[in-house]
Amino acid sequence: MREAFYEALYVAVRSFPSPNALPEQSLFRRVAQLVLASHFENQSARSESTDLIHIQTVLLMVIAADNQSPGSTKGQAGPAGSVWLGIAVGLANSMKLYLHNQADRTGGNDPDSDEKLARRIWWSLVIMDRWHSLGTSSPVMVPDGSVVVYPEDESLLGESLFHLARKATPFRQ
Repeated sequence: MREAFYEALYVAVRSFPSPNALPEQSLFRRVAQLVLASHFENQSARSESTDLIHIQTVLLMVIAADNQSPGSTKGQAGPAGSVWLGIAVGLANSMKLYLHNQADRTGGNDPDSDEKLARRIWWSLVIMDRWHSLGTSSPVMVPDGSVVVYPEDESLLGESLFHLARKATPFRQ
């Protein structure tokens, strides 16, 4: 999974338009194979940290796939961004990232804790899903009922994004 994450990060960064060429299609394909192979491994044997890295890797693949030009002469080397996004939503649901962890409410002050990292990943997924939905005129994959803003989310999202999210979703105290 670590190798897949590093390679996905490289592919995602290199996928942005620049004077340099896009990442090699074979590298994109290789990362896709690594990520998809790990997706079908025994999930009960994986740790929560490994699952968090897995979903981050898939989110990087969403970025890389969406940056691949559909009209490119090279063609798409793997699944489209919406497929990767669907995989990420499925992973998040299986990990129950939509549930607000009570450890955050009881004073867990470590900004790098797995609970806070999971919450940041959840919000990244929600934002990417909403952006994808707007850009493709397709329905959202993350249901509105599972997107709830809590007061503790302000430190994760920052003030502006927190208030924007509050306006668009239910708020719980």
